[in-house]
Amino acid sequence: MLASERHLAVEDLVSLPDDEKSAVIAQEFMAALDGAPGKQKLYDGLFSVFGWDYLVPPILCKLPHDALVFVGPVFLRLIIRFMLDESMKLLDGFLLVAGVWLAATLQSFCLQQYFHRVYGVGQRVMAALNGAIYAKALRLAAHERGKLTAGELVNLLSIDAERLKDLCPYFHNLLWSAWLQVRMH
Repeated sequence: MLASERHLAVEDLVSLPDDEKSAVIAQEFMAALDGAPGKQKLYDGLFSVFGWDYLVPPILCKLPHDALVFVGPVFLRLIIRFMLDESMKLLDGFLLVAGVWLAATLQSFCLQQYFHRVYGVGQRVMAALNGAIYAKALRLAAHERGKLTAGELVNLLSIDAERLKDLCPYFHNLLWSAWLQVRMH
């Protein structure tokens, strides 16, 4: 109703929680980068900030989904057997249909939770990388900044960070989910 009375202003928006604000995410990531030794600084920094959120909760959602993928065909086979066997009770058929519905509902819920979590981590990864790259660009000396064109800075800030963000939802499939589904098949 507020929008019908007047134009919305920034004050009308709900503020983000602190752990979702890009400034907080970037600071936490840059602190992790400073503490990471060796050549794998970026990997170690990303893993120390986002590793737990990226690995454990999504696996707890994706694993049941992958198992439920194979439950539907089992129920369908039982429903076909029910339809061919006239001696089975009608209640058995209703229970089988309820099982199909329950498996599909749980599968959908688990997959939705998985994508919600990994896309959220992907957004935070992109915010962290954009903040770190921007801070690095501001610290560059004038003669070093002259080596980078505006296009290269925009490329680093937007395209490369977004590619890492887009990788987040599908990296689980690459690591273990696809292998598990092939093995279960």
